[in-house]
Amino acid sequence: MATKFKATYLDKQGHKHQKIIQAESEALAYKSLTDIGFSPTDIKPLRKKSSSSLFAPKVKSTDIETLTTNLASLLGNGVNLDKALGLLMKSADNEQVEELLQSLQISVRGGAALSSALKKHPKHFDELYIKLVELGEATGTIGEVMKGLSEQLKFKNQMQNQIKQAMSYPMVIVFVCIASLAFILKVVVPQLSSMLDGSKELPVYTEALLVASNWINSSYGLISLAVIAALIAMLFTSSQAFAKAFRSRLLKVWLKAPLIKGLHTLAEQSRFTSAMYVSLRSGLNLTSAMKLASNTLSSLSHRARVQMASKVIQGGERFSNAIEEANVLESMDIGYLEIGEETGDLAGAFDEVRTRKIEQFNLKLNSLLKILEPMLILVMGVLVGGVVIIMMLSILSVQDVTL
Repeated sequence: MATKFKATYLDKQGHKHQKIIQAESEALAYKSLTDIGFSPTDIKPLRKKSSSSLFAPKVKSTDIETLTTNLASLLGNGVNLDKALGLLMKSADNEQVEELLQSLQISVRGGAALSSALKKHPKHFDELYIKLVELGEATGTIGEVMKGLSEQLKFKNQMQNQIKQAMSYPMVIVFVCIASLAFILKVVVPQLSSMLDGSKELPVYTEALLVASNWINSSYGLISLAVIAALIAMLFTSSQAFAKAFRSRLLKVWLKAPLIKGLHTLAEQSRFTSAMYVSLRSGLNLTSAMKLASNTLSSLSHRARVQMASKVIQGGERFSNAIEEANVLESMDIGYLEIGEETGDLAGAFDEVRTRKIEQFNLKLNSLLKILEPMLILVMGVLVGGVVIIMMLSILSVQDVTL
């Protein structure tokens, strides 16, 4: 079994370098460097880092996008695959990306095709990616295929970033609201409590406020909040089956919300049309393209519609009619596909549709935020303002009793 070694060596010009090497033994790792003219100065086994560490660098989707873009550029300029992987290793941003590239290079040097090497890393390369690379290898258009995949990954990452950036402001508002309430109950209300000690009868709302404050300031309350926070973090980050089931059910409920449903549908249609464009442009047949495109969808209902349309097409139905009957796309989109069928350029038709879908998604997202942001501010105002009003009414009630 191959072991990873961290090697320090001098190149032919005497410059010092470090890299990660996979070899059966330290001696073989040493030999792999000397065989290419390098002079090793230190080779030692690489310590394994816990994959569960929160701070361990990981291979992100943006890393795969960069890798694909650079590989497409190198292959398109006539650089052979082995050398291209070696160049990418030298420019890798973190150790995990370098290890991934080295694993691919070792497989390629062993005689495996790039698509076969990619199959060993299903976490980073999905079925669409591997299938299109395999097609590019068979047709001799691997450079063009990688370029198309780069565009697909760029689109996917841009959509994810747009959603994250769009939701960052509402999340800040929610955090400020929770922090404000916690500060009032933890610091301000206890001072109010000392003013109300001599009062025999207190309004119900005042008693409720004091109970909430006492609970938060007690050790039991702090422990309970810590347990609740840990449970929420586990449900949203754990890979356990029960956590995944919870997130799946929560997502189903969330996607049924009127404001979110339309946005999610546009996101799914954008993913489908983008995957179809890349697949057809790479030369994949229609049935295979439909299968791969359906696997890029996160919604089971949307995936089922695409699969149903694929079966209808296999039965001899016209493509645009099958898409329309399965309610995969809107009527205007079907018109583009009909023109694409007539001109023999379905890939171009899907390019037009995906551009429209991305524009619609951006407009819908911006509209949602314009509605969501003032709603959250209003809720924050009601909650924090309500607590402040209760405090003022409590003080006035005590003053009335004193008078």
